[in-house]
Amino acid sequence: MKVIHAVHQGFELYGSDRVFIRSLRALRVAWPEADIKVILPARGPLSDLLQGEGFEVEVHDLWVLRRSLGLALIARLFLLPAAMLRAWRAARDADLVYISTTVILDYLLVARALGPGVIVHAHELPTGWIARVFSGLLRWSGAMVMFISHATAAAYSLGRSGRSVVIHNGHDGPAAVDAPFYDGNGPLNLLMLGRINDWKGQDLLVEAASLLHDAERRRLRIKIVGDTFGGPERRDALQAFLEAKGLTEMISIDGFEPDPRPFYAWSHVVMAPSRKPEPFGLIAIEGMSWARPVIAADHGGLTEIVRDGRTGGLFTPNDAVDLAAKIREYLEFPGQVAAHGAEGRRVYEQEFTAQVYDARFVNLVRTVTHDL
Repeated sequence: MKVIHAVHQGFELYGSDRVFIRSLRALRVAWPEADIKVILPARGPLSDLLQGEGFEVEVHDLWVLRRSLGLALIARLFLLPAAMLRAWRAARDADLVYISTTVILDYLLVARALGPGVIVHAHELPTGWIARVFSGLLRWSGAMVMFISHATAAAYSLGRSGRSVVIHNGHDGPAAVDAPFYDGNGPLNLLMLGRINDWKGQDLLVEAASLLHDAERRRLRIKIVGDTFGGPERRDALQAFLEAKGLTEMISIDGFEPDPRPFYAWSHVVMAPSRKPEPFGLIAIEGMSWARPVIAADHGGLTEIVRDGRTGGLFTPNDAVDLAAKIREYLEFPGQVAAHGAEGRRVYEQEFTAQVYDARFVNLVRTVTHDL
């Protein structure tokens, strides 16, 4: 393989961005002589990291479908034909075109014209008419669709008319780590990482903490690590919610950190209280790689990662009372913290390491490009 064209819709270092980095590294190891060209919509932490690792990065005005566009989306539609032509010209000579996420519409719409060597990495979990539209686009594209979970694959319902495979994300966690020691005497440290929005459930975690008894709250410390996309309004609203609940001494909001390792080392339990179904739930396997039990909402891709009562706990989605009950279990039975964390590490090593992901991804690329 001589030329690889890799396109991604983000420019930060959140979940799908880190999976994109993982994929690029796997491609470079498997095909060290290939010319890998990376296309991003803007400069940022992602481009800085990739350029620091020697990847060639270009910034193009990609036609990315974002909900934040609002009515501006209509005006952007007039630019779509030109964007499609630019995408086709840029990628037409590539042996592999790797489209990371389905919302890069200019590349998705020209995928059929680019030939069989196209992989679309589907990270999104759409619903309703949007799911039906994207299912049709993926079938029409003729591309190999790589879903990050069975929950995601089910949302698109490609059936036999589309080429697809499920490959769970992988994470390059610490080589070895001990399960956290917690005997119930000191504070139980809960960690939540992720972008602050109405999806991830930071407010639900705050609500659940407020439902605990005073004595229980005194034995908890919670760190919410992440920031908003765009303006600070949601972070400010979350801070105001904390203050209204009187929980500012127990819960802190830290900004985005590109290196989360110190936070995992601090934690006893990792939280994933997503209000909407997660397509996968990278935070869960990251927590398991650190031998931390994970408390997660019982829907979406998280159910394919967390084993209730074995590697953590699954609670009824959007139910603050049930979430509080799961937190209370670790306060009442502190020995479960280390036991669930150790089992989570074992499951991670079997199913969710970077090496497992790399092998499955490279095998798929060889199949699609006939590079056997």
